[in-house]
Amino acid sequence: MLFLAVTLGFFVENKREHMVEHVREKQYIKNLLQDLKQDTIALSQNIKSREKREIYTEYILSQLNVTVNDSSLTKIHRNIFNLNSLQLFNYSNSTTQQLKNSGLMRLIRKSVVIDAINNYDNNISRHKVREDVERELTIEYVKAVALVFNPITLKDLGDSSSTWSSGKWSTGAIDSVMGRPLLTKDPDKINVVKAWVAQLHNRNRSNLANVGSLLQQATKMIDLINKEYH
Repeated sequence: MLFLAVTLGFFVENKREHMVEHVREKQYIKNLLQDLKQDTIALSQNIKSREKREIYTEYILSQLNVTVNDSSLTKIHRNIFNLNSLQLFNYSNSTTQQLKNSGLMRLIRKSVVIDAINNYDNNISRHKVREDVERELTIEYVKAVALVFNPITLKDLGDSSSTWSSGKWSTGAIDSVMGRPLLTKDPDKINVVKAWVAQLHNRNRSNLANVGSLLQQATKMIDLINKEYH
């Protein structure tokens, strides 16, 4: 009788632990879904930002390939200013890191979901490295710009950016750059700017495609989890 009671108690406790772990698994899955939904929003915003960034680089390269005149200088300044800003992807990885760092990945019973989590996390890590390279290119671009474009003009555009509305710059922002010439028309220095813009153009295009792939992967993971966990 004592043996039977001990055995029964063991099975009851074991079942209780499984039930508790199952509840924890469901909560982690819900949290993971929430993270993935946040990622899809952030990735979609990043795509839009990068599509604009491509327009900036193409415009700058086209205008600096011809003689810069007063009529084009204002728009060049705007695009030069816009290209200074690099929007990075903000990865919502709190749940994934908690599962990995605490050894709780064992709670996830579906191996196909575990594989998807690891694959997605690895792809994000590779993308962050690519973003680091792009950040360094942007820093070099800013240095080259400072030798050709009046920094006070770029500052005024930054100060006026708060008045941006309906997709148009305020009159004050436009007036602030009208008539301000380049610091230099040295073709070598201008060519350095063009070289960095071209680098940013190529890197942005590559990362734009990569962000699109990540968005597809995140969306498929949401579908997979919903399917596996009903």
